[in-house]
Parts: sequence; C-alpha cells; structure tokens
Amino acid sequence: MPKLSEVLGTILQNVVSARQQSDAYTASILPQYAADKILKHFPVPKIEMKEMELSLKFAITSIDENGEMLVAVSSQEMTNIPEAHISVGTFMLSMRNYHVSEIASEGNSSEYQLTEQ
Repeated sequence: MPKLSEVLGTILQNVVSARQQSDAYTASILPQYAADKILKHFPVPKIEMKEMELSLKFAITSIDENGEMLVAVSSQEMTNIPEAHISVGTFMLSMRNYHVSEIASEGNSSEYQLTEQ
C-alpha cells in the first residue's frame, strides 16, 4: 500500500507537469501568433490555475514505523474495507506564479532566483 504522502506528492507532481506542458506549448506557438497578420492581434492562449479543489477517496490501512499512513486508494484495494472506514479528504491547492531569473553563473553551474508574480 502506498503512503498518503506519496499519493498526494504524485498528484501534485502531475499538476505541475501539466502546467509545464501547457507553458511549453504556449511558448511553441508564440512564433505563429507573432508572424500571422490576424493572430498577432489576439492574446496567446495560456492556462492559469489559481486554485484547485481535490477530493480523494481513501482508507487508512495501517501506520508504518515512522508514523506514515499507508492507504488504499483504488476501488480494487478498498473492496474488502467496510464503508465506515473509507474517508473522502478534500484538499484545496493554491497556486502561485513565479518568474525565474539567473542571478549568478560560474562555469557549468548557475544560481537562480524565484520572484513571485
């Protein structure tokens, strides 16, 4: 069984990955908008998520030696778990936008700074 922290971490990584893919696509179509006589008058499509509500159905199956909750999350894993032991947790995610800027570069390494938008 996975740890609850692993399940939530994977979900958050997937949200960030989706945003990254969206930003990369937006960057890839910028030249088309700049070059087109009509498109250059339109805003370039960009996805921005400020908040996200996530409901997760799970059951705590045990707690490991480090105090981490092991959970069942799939319907198959929850087949033999009584309904009274199944929870639905609702999580609110607030997303912030940051700009990255290089503050130092030496050889093959660079230091970056994040500035909140």
